[in-house]
Formats: sequence, C-alpha cells, structure tokens
Amino acid sequence: MFQPKYVALDTSTWINLFKYRNKQEAKDVITVLNSGQIIPYVSFEHVLELVQHSDQTVRLEQLDFFRVINHVGSPKPISFPAPWRNSPLCGSYQDVQEPEISVLLRDPTSTLDQVVEKVRPAAIAGLASGVDLANDSVLRDIARTGRATSLVSVNQAAVSMLFAALQNQNDVIPQGGTYTMLNQQAAEQRKPQLIARFAQQFRQAGMQNPDQHAAEVVEQSFQLIFQHYDPSSADPLRDMAANALGLNLNRLPAGSTQRDFVFETLFRSRMATHEKRMSLPPAVAYNALTRHMLPSFVAWFEFDEAARSNMPTPQGSNMIDFPLAAFAFYVDKVQVDKRVHHQAEMAARQNPFLERVRRNLFRTPDLKSLLSVLKSL
Repeated sequence: MFQPKYVALDTSTWINLFKYRNKQEAKDVITVLNSGQIIPYVSFEHVLELVQHSDQTVRLEQLDFFRVINHVGSPKPISFPAPWRNSPLCGSYQDVQEPEISVLLRDPTSTLDQVVEKVRPAAIAGLASGVDLANDSVLRDIARTGRATSLVSVNQAAVSMLFAALQNQNDVIPQGGTYTMLNQQAAEQRKPQLIARFAQQFRQAGMQNPDQHAAEVVEQSFQLIFQHYDPSSADPLRDMAANALGLNLNRLPAGSTQRDFVFETLFRSRMATHEKRMSLPPAVAYNALTRHMLPSFVAWFEFDEAARSNMPTPQGSNMIDFPLAAFAFYVDKVQVDKRVHHQAEMAARQNPFLERVRRNLFRTPDLKSLLSVLKSL
C-alpha cells in the first residue's frame, strides 16, 4: 500500500515560497507538494512563526498562502472542553508529547524506541486541506491581532533565563543536614547581584529594557520562594522546592547538580501543563515518569546540552527549533537550519538514540536544492 512521505518544512521556506511564488522554482516545489506523494507537515508552532510579522496584511497573506496546498498533515490537536476556546486545526509540539505520556502511563516499561513506534500514528493523525488551515478561526484571529509578534522576545527571555540559571551548573545539590541557607534578610541582599546577572543575559540577547525585566523576574521569584522559605528546617532547599515548585528532589540521584535541578524544574512545569490539558490528577504524570523516558524530552535536552557546549550566547529560536526537531522521530523528513543540524550531529554522537532524529533532518540553501530533496523522496 502506498504511503505518502510526511515532510516538515522550515518556516523560512514557507516564507520564501510565498515571496517567490511567481518564480518557476517555487511553482515546481508546490507542484511536488501537491503531487500526493508528499504531505507537508505543519504544526501550530510553525504557523506561529509564520505570523510574527509586524504588518497585519503580511501575516494574513502568509497564512492565506496555504490555500495553494492541497493537503497538510499535523499532530492531532487536543479538544478543550467548554468553556475553553477550541484548539486550532493543526496540533502542536505538546500534542505529540501527550501521546508519549499516555503510552508511558499505560506501560512505564516501554523503551524509547517502543514509545516512538506507538506514538507515530497519533503524531501524523491530523489531516486537512490547505484551504481549511487558512480559514481556521483560531489561526486567523492570531494573524489578525498580531498576538504572535512578541514570540521572538518571549523566547529570547526564556532562553536567557535558562542560561543565567545554569551559570554554576556543576555545583552539587547538598544533602539535608549538611548545609545551611541564608535567612530572609540576608537573601534579600542578594537581589542586586541576581538582577545584574539576569540583566546581563537579557542585554546580550538584545532584549528591550533588560534591567526592568530582570528586576521583575527576580522580584516575582523571591515572592514565590519566600511564601515557602524556612531556613530553620532540616532540609530547607528540598522543602522549598516541594512547596513552591512542586518538585520532589528525592527523584534525583545522589550527587545531582544544579543543572539537574533546573532541568527537573522545567520537566515539572511541562508535566503540570500536560496534566491540566489531559485532565489528569495533579502530579500523576510527574510522579510516574522522568524526562529520560519521553523521546521528545530526550531530544530537546540533548540538543540544548550540545548548544550550550558550543554557543556562548543564548539563542531564543532554540526554544522552538529544538523541540520541533523532535518531530523527526515521527515524520519522514524535517527541514532545519545549519545551526540546528549541527547540534543534532553533536547530540547524536553523545546519544545513539538521537541518530534516528539526525538521519531525518535535512537542510537546503535554496528552493532548487529543496526541490531536489523532495523529488528524491
């Protein structure tokens, strides 16, 4: 039985196809995409990147360009219960992670390879016409209002905070009874130092008003922590982490580092989001799973580790590009830029499981080269 190939094109390619739509090379690419042998794979994140332009007309024209595409594949989106707003036609990265979680909750002994095989049908379950995608009410509302125009600065802020939090990533988390923590007054005196550290990261990332944003981040963090801060307890760090962040640091092995703490915090935050979306009891997925069990998390964190080893300046685009590269577990080809392709090669050397991601990634310098790759499929 004939099976079409699913190919996720890079956002810049969709922009170039629209920009050069009257040139023969773009027309030839569109012809191949509409041949029935290839299904363009488009996630919610891809569309968000496409509608970041400051001009509303450009945003809507970019979305309307999908009308020339016969069919698009995507993750099957979650259906939110009333009174929440319905989800867009194309699913997101989260809509691929949730089948991974479901598989592992049913059978926690599943290997990474087994999870990938079980999840792939759900990852490509979404199918619609390009016209329906362009007409989707949620996506059109985002394009009209410009809600995605701040995506770049938000991602840059997020990755800058992550870099700042990992300045001393190899420091070992102490065991209870072997350390003391500052009282609240002494901790308050550390605020200027922390603000300066975050502001430096934000400034290097090109953020607007870095000092103001840094002060807000530190102030909000201190307010949350001080609600659960008792330096007189037997193990104040773990008590604070459990009560303020919902973390169970006893899940981490002895000798775990600040890096492990930060990644555990990210994992807990993401699991809390999934638990709400999936109508699961609080912490049920977090307590049952670890980030090493989910293929998409393995890819994301390994890519981030590779980037940290060779990119001294944080890149906001990593916050989208690295998770989206995990689509390569589930679709036949994923187009990426040179930066992501390089990190994939490095990550695959460290973790052989990621070789299947590296193998399904490709990059092309222009539409002519893209056409050659698509025809080869």
